[in-house]
Amino acid sequence: MSSNLSRKLITLSLAIGGLALPHDSFATAPCAPVPAGLVGWWRLEGNANDVTTLHNGVAVGGSFVAGEVGQGYTPANVGDGILVPDAPTLNPQQFTLDAWVRLDALPGYNVALVWKGNAAGADISSPFGLGIYGVTGGPPALAGLPFLTIGTGTSEQEIDSSTLAPLGPFFHVAATADGTTLSLYLNGQLVASAPQTVTPVASGFPLQIGGVTLPGALNPGPAVIDEVEIHDVAATAAEILAIYEAGPAGKCADGAVPVESSTWGGLKARFAR
Repeated sequence: MSSNLSRKLITLSLAIGGLALPHDSFATAPCAPVPAGLVGWWRLEGNANDVTTLHNGVAVGGSFVAGEVGQGYTPANVGDGILVPDAPTLNPQQFTLDAWVRLDALPGYNVALVWKGNAAGADISSPFGLGIYGVTGGPPALAGLPFLTIGTGTSEQEIDSSTLAPLGPFFHVAATADGTTLSLYLNGQLVASAPQTVTPVASGFPLQIGGVTLPGALNPGPAVIDEVEIHDVAATAAEILAIYEAGPAGKCADGAVPVESSTWGGLKARFAR
């Protein structure tokens, strides 16, 4: 079989499966396995649906544009973002958060990537917060640094990246909490870690992706956010590196859906683009 024909067959099979990956990207890197404990996976392919079908959201303003893997979401104004209704499983005490992000410039206030707290952006109000410091949203020396925060309702713990988020190209950011250690990754590399000293509290606020969407919000979203995941276990460094190295090939959809959502409707949603 010729290499050209093999490549066409690969591209066809991906299209049938709903992945629609560019064959050049697939040729250079395979898709990455989805880490264990998947709670929600928002691919942001023209909608705010969750691959598991358990935590579908809605886009509040903004639009869907070219992302790192297929499409991503971009807010147009402060208050835009993806809004996902609260659910018990969206309050994991141990977790992995990850997303692809593109920033064209740093805004004044901090950039909210994944958030489950109040409109004021109070760290204590959210069990987790993954974001990037803005120019005036924190100490000037932190501008452009990704951060992870976990809140108890009365106190919070935070770790800040030692490396600036790049402006212009897509970059991958991930954070984990395993009950013992907090870790923050940028483009597959560990950029911050610390002993975990607090336990996240369950929050009744909705999950907010790409911006704080509640009335009165001050925090803007990123230029584009894509491939957002939440897991209820901490992924390994090797698993996070694999996601980054896969790049536009993305994560492997097959086998990613938890058993409780493996219905015909769940299967259709899993492969919807």
